[in-house]
Amino acid sequence: MAWIILGALVASASFYLMVLRQVSRSEERLRALVVRTEARISRRFKAKLVAPSDEPEAPQ
Repeated sequence: MAWIILGALVASASFYLMVLRQVSRSEERLRALVVRTEARISRRFKAKLVAPSDEPEAPQ
């Protein structure tokens, strides 16, 4: 009985780690895609990209 529970825990832990790894890779690929797209847009329109925290505040 204990071996069945231990096996189930190992199987569910390995499944969880596999899903976590896939999510992490997806996040990395999405981040790289965003960076490439922003660079392409800035080259095409000759625009300077500014991080949101560096933007001057708009007058109200």
